[in-house]
Amino acid sequence: MEVNKSAVGREAPTGSDTVDEEEIQSGVLYSILKSAWRPKGGLEVHEQSKNTYIFILSDKNEKDRIIHESPWFVKGSHIVLKDWPESQHFDEIAFSN
Repeated sequence: MEVNKSAVGREAPTGSDTVDEEEIQSGVLYSILKSAWRPKGGLEVHEQSKNTYIFILSDKNEKDRIIHESPWFVKGSHIVLKDWPESQHFDEIAFSN
C-alpha cells in the first residue's frame, strides 16, 4: 500500500486573533473528517503537537482531492492542509502560506 502523508495545522478560530484553547482530540477529529471527506482507502490521524496533526491517506488521488477542496473547518477552526513531501522534515513545513 502506497502511503501519502499530508501535514495538517489547526489555526485560530474564524474571526479570532488567538488560538483556540480547546484542543480537538485526534479521535474526534478523525470521526468528523472521515465523515466529511469520505476517503477511499485508509485514513489515519496522529497528533504531532497541540493543534497540529498528521493525516495519512492511503490513496494519492484522495489526498489531492481533499487538499484541493479545502478550506476545511472543524468546530469553528480553520484546518490548513499541506502536502508533505517525503524528502522534507515535518518541522520544515510552512503553515503560514
